[in-house]
Amino acid sequence: MKPLQISEPASLELTEAVRWYEERRPGWGAKLFEAVAHVFDVIEQFPESGARRRVTARQLPVRGFPFLVVYRIRP
Repeated sequence: MKPLQISEPASLELTEAVRWYEERRPGWGAKLFEAVAHVFDVIEQFPESGARRRVTARQLPVRGFPFLVVYRIRP
């Protein structure tokens, strides 16, 4: 299993999205965070499970939210 490295822009985007959901509907920020954490777990266990987005990138949807996690597999 390869460790995930989350870029600073992606981390900031997730933080802002969690904040946005939490401000509008308490509890939903945590639900988003948990849904994204689940996608991270899937990527760690099955890195090639995401649909190809480009030659070097893959993507997986975040269940229950209009987000995709876009990632690259590095050697």
